[in-house]
Amino acid sequence: MTQSIQTSVDRTVSDITPNQRHAIEELVGGDLAPDQRIFVLAYRPGVEPNEADKSVARSRIEELLTKAHTNAHQQDLAPTEIEAAIAEAIQSTDE
Repeated sequence: MTQSIQTSVDRTVSDITPNQRHAIEELVGGDLAPDQRIFVLAYRPGVEPNEADKSVARSRIEELLTKAHTNAHQQDLAPTEIEAAIAEAIQSTDE
């Protein structure tokens, strides 16, 4: 029996269950704000996705980046502030 599963999920933190939120906070190493978005992608390293899956993933990433850009613009964040936040997030995941 094969079961279809979602390989990616994009949700607002306020839309997930407390148990899901706790698990994700454990993974990312910190508290999440209700207005933050969670994007999770499950994949098999070394396995090439088909074109349809690539197209869907590309669209979701472009949408996520557009939303992030809009949010940064609405908050009047300078590019240096955005880069610093990204660098800090990357550094915290490497620890």
